[in-house]
Amino acid sequence: MIMEKSSHSVMRVYAGTTDRLGSQLLYEAIVYRAREEGISGATVYRGVMGTDSAAISIPQNSGS
Repeated sequence: MIMEKSSHSVMRVYAGTTDRLGSQLLYEAIVYRAREEGISGATVYRGVMGTDSAAISIPQNSGS
């Protein structure tokens, strides 16, 4: 069996569930465009909870 050498890249896009490109959900637009461009795969993950640099800091319970 001959294995072909190939290179690949991973692109991560963080978008909210309500972010849109025109009237289409942004994550749908990205996946459909990837398919049109012949990209071999695209996956959308739904984050249940997260934070970013603009997030409000919530103090942790010190347990005392």
